[in-house]
Amino acid sequence: MLKHSPLCASLLLQIPFASEEDVREDIAALNKICCQSAHSYVYALELLCSMDDKLYLQQKGADERSAEYAHIRMVRSKLNRVRGELQETASGRFGAKIVPYHLLRRRYLHDANPHFSDAILAIVKTKKCSELGAETLAKEFQTSKAPPPVAHLREPIILSSLLDRLFNPSDSISPAFVQNCVFLLAYAASTKDERSLLQTGVVSSSDQVEVDDEGVEATKKALVEASAICKSDHTLGYNVSTASLGIMTCFGLLMTRCCCCHPILQMNQSGVVDKLISVMSVPVVSMGVLHWLEVILTSPGFFNSTPLHICFPSLLRILKASIKVHVTQWPIAFSVLVTSLRLHPDINPVKALELKRESLRCMVFMITSGYVLPVLEFVFTNTLELDQALLRNFITVLFARIAPPFSPKFVAALAKILTHPKVQTAIKSCPPESKAKLRSFVTYCKKNPAVLSSDQLYALSFIQEGRD
Repeated sequence: MLKHSPLCASLLLQIPFASEEDVREDIAALNKICCQSAHSYVYALELLCSMDDKLYLQQKGADERSAEYAHIRMVRSKLNRVRGELQETASGRFGAKIVPYHLLRRRYLHDANPHFSDAILAIVKTKKCSELGAETLAKEFQTSKAPPPVAHLREPIILSSLLDRLFNPSDSISPAFVQNCVFLLAYAASTKDERSLLQTGVVSSSDQVEVDDEGVEATKKALVEASAICKSDHTLGYNVSTASLGIMTCFGLLMTRCCCCHPILQMNQSGVVDKLISVMSVPVVSMGVLHWLEVILTSPGFFNSTPLHICFPSLLRILKASIKVHVTQWPIAFSVLVTSLRLHPDINPVKALELKRESLRCMVFMITSGYVLPVLEFVFTNTLELDQALLRNFITVLFARIAPPFSPKFVAALAKILTHPKVQTAIKSCPPESKAKLRSFVTYCKKNPAVLSSDQLYALSFIQEGRD
């Protein structure tokens, strides 16, 4: 790891001042460097936490209305995002091996609140929140006059474990367990607490924790409503067995059949989709619903059943609602789309292709919403696995939605796709209007040749000239 230390430090220093596109690239590079081993991850974690703690101490001395205060908050936010993504990568790669190096294993942090620390560490180890763990955490934040930093609850592993308990339809938990999970998520979403993870209690007025009680109550209400819908046996018309994840009761309200009603019409009439979308304006609720979508789409009993094809349009509508409102959740929404595109359901092949086509159309929606390069990179990387009809439809829909001027990075990313041999074969069958737009794009590239290599321009010329 030592030979990578200067590069790691350099990337961490440039991330706070980088654009969103550059940040994604830097985080990807850090994931490769810092997650080569558990020890390299620990080094990166130590560096990030130390930087955040020093920035917090600077922030304490700044006026809340000053530009310096706002700048420090922005820098800390980006560094915390990096730490969260590294943690998820390391946890997936090394599992429980990273637990002994967790911050709360430090003596001064653990001894400051041993019950709280043990509850957090148990979640990190098992990636699951127990009823006792939720009770311990809730009690700490509800009753303590000097609660731990709320940043602990905002750690990705902790958040996802709480959300899973509330939104996984296979998980049946007690009302008290639900109440504690709801409180913890609402508290994490509605509390202003600038302390770093290396801080312990509240030692001065500048460490003040401001709990938005009205925000907590509103968020709790939205979480309860969304959780009830997502875990109901009547939401999808299927039931996820806790033993086998065999799905067959979640769209009764969504797809209850009668002799005179089409299931999709019945789904809309039930109002379940509208109810979910209305409460998804609350960010943490949207995260929970996205988790629910991921869970049901990866449950064999659902994606191999009739409800998948019937309910898929409504699932995409729910997904688009999150994309429209929550920019910071775009990577999560995109992950759900990737999951849906990679499904291999045991249904009619034509219907299966239709589901994949709708997933790609939703990816185009993400591009036009602003999540551009990750989608294009995914399509390019997976070109060989995608059916030619899907590629042709993706290109057709994309060119129907875009117009110049284009950024150099967009041109370069799209040109990589268009010059792929499989894509060039696929677009030969595009409708005339799509071919016209493709030729216009090539003309634009030739007028702005600096962004493409001569080989790419030559390959694109085949499109412009309409050669076979």
